[in-house]
Formats: sequence, structure tokens, C-alpha cells
Amino acid sequence: MMDEQLKKPVPYAPRQSGGSKQAVELLLKLISRLWMAAIRYDQYSPGDEFRLDYRNKSFFSLVETFLPLIRGYFRYEVIGLENVPPRGRAVLVGNHGILPVDALLLHYAIKESLGRWPRGLTDRRIFRIPFLRQIFMDLGIVLAHPETGQALLEREEIVTIMPGGSREAFKPSRERYRLMWKRRKGFVRLAIQTGSPIIPAVCIGNDDLYHVFLDGYELSERIYGKDVLLPISLPIGLGPLPLPAKLTHYVGKPIRFRYRPEDAEDPKKVDRLHRRVVRAMQELLQRGLEEREALARDTNENGE
Repeated sequence: MMDEQLKKPVPYAPRQSGGSKQAVELLLKLISRLWMAAIRYDQYSPGDEFRLDYRNKSFFSLVETFLPLIRGYFRYEVIGLENVPPRGRAVLVGNHGILPVDALLLHYAIKESLGRWPRGLTDRRIFRIPFLRQIFMDLGIVLAHPETGQALLEREEIVTIMPGGSREAFKPSRERYRLMWKRRKGFVRLAIQTGSPIIPAVCIGNDDLYHVFLDGYELSERIYGKDVLLPISLPIGLGPLPLPAKLTHYVGKPIRFRYRPEDAEDPKKVDRLHRRVVRAMQELLQRGLEEREALARDTNENGE
């Protein structure tokens, strides 16, 4: 009888405590591997922010794989793409949202339509943030500096600048679509120095991807001073994901001028051209917002 009991198979039942411990260990191992992969991915060295010829083809291929999904999520559209020149130098300026996915989509629209890849200029703070700076570098984005901008334009490239910078990007939602360009005139001086037309482009929808409840820079500067790395902000979307707001770019006609390179040092001429650009941007913003409102009104009426 005892021998029969010993031979009887006993069903396997894992202990719950051991299973939970194993799951935690696997999760920690996965996080560790992802962290190590991120560290290895970031290959930045001081000075790389000035590299004009660096782009990562593998990263471009990865982005292009997800491009239809990104476009579909935001129902992306471009109006006025014919205003981007098929050749020659140009300064493309845009309004800055908290998630610059709109600039990525516009760059790909230009690439597919004209075979040109605009070169973005970004804030120096980006190159102090591991992993993020490598993503920007892989997309051919360089430091916003007169040296880089002038070199790219002299190579007859399109240079993308968002003059409002991260301060405009992280503004609270109560200031949606407000341009913060009052003192941001470096892009105008760069255009005059290189004789480059300025192309205004506004994105309607980029200020609706998150609800932002704080003026992050004002608060962070009070606490940490002027040289703050990132604002103390509270963006609310679909968890970490942006809200599925429709993104529509309106690209205006190139703004041309007859200034000489040395006129970049003339404050009156710089101010005059700056006002022209801001006025063109505000007109595009007004047009885009009015058209969006009219479309929403028509949709509601037809739905009723």
C-alpha cells in the first residue's frame, strides 16, 4: 500500500511566492537591458552637435516603418506645400508645440514631394539629455548656432527653426497658439546674412496634443534660476501618449527681401523683417483656426 502511494504521480503546482519573485526578477532584468541598450545607443561626444553630415540611415528606416501609423493617428495634412522651393536655400520657421512630431511629419512631406530633407536647428539643452540628443542627431538635427545655420544655408539646404523654442513649446494651454517670438530675432539675422527667403509654416493641432496646466519655465526659473534644463510642467494626454488631435500644416509663400548681408547688423531692418514674418505667421494661424472651427461647425450640423 505504501509503495503504491509513493508511485502515484503528484501534480505540479508552483508556489505563488516563488512565481511573484521570478516575475519581479524578469521585469528588473528587462528594465536593466533596456537601460543598457539606451546607454549604448547614445553615442554622443562633445562637439557632435556641430556635425553637419551626420544622419543615421537605420534610424530613418525605423521611423519610416511607423510613419503611416503616425500620420493616421494625427490625420496629418499639409496645405501650401508648393510654397517650399524645390531647390536652393531657405529658412523654414514654425510654431513650437510640446511634442515636435509635426515638424517630423512636415519634413517627411517635403522629402517625399521634393526629395529634400530639411535640417532642423535645436536648443543647446537637448544635447545635455542622453538618448534624446542621439535621436535628434540621427535625424540630422544640429545645434541652433549662427555657425551651423550659415554653413547649412551656404550648402543650399532648407533649415528649420522654431524661434519660440522650448519656452513656447511648454507654455500653458491657456496660451495656445501664442507666438513667443518678441526677442527671438536670430533667425532673421541668419536669413539676411545668407540671403535666404523665409518660409512661414504653422501647425494647427500641435498645441492640442496635451493639456498643459503650468507655465513650466516661469516656475522652474523661480526655483533653479535662468539656466534650467527642463521646465516643471504637467502635460496631460492619453497617459504618456498625445491626444489624437488632427495636425494640419499651413505653409505660406516665401518672404523675400532686398537686404545685403551687412544689414543683419542693422536693428531697424532686422525688426522690420521680423514684423513681416510674425504678421505672416499670425495670418496663417488665424486662417487655420478659423478653417478648423468652420469644419467642426459643419460636422456638428451635418451630424444633427
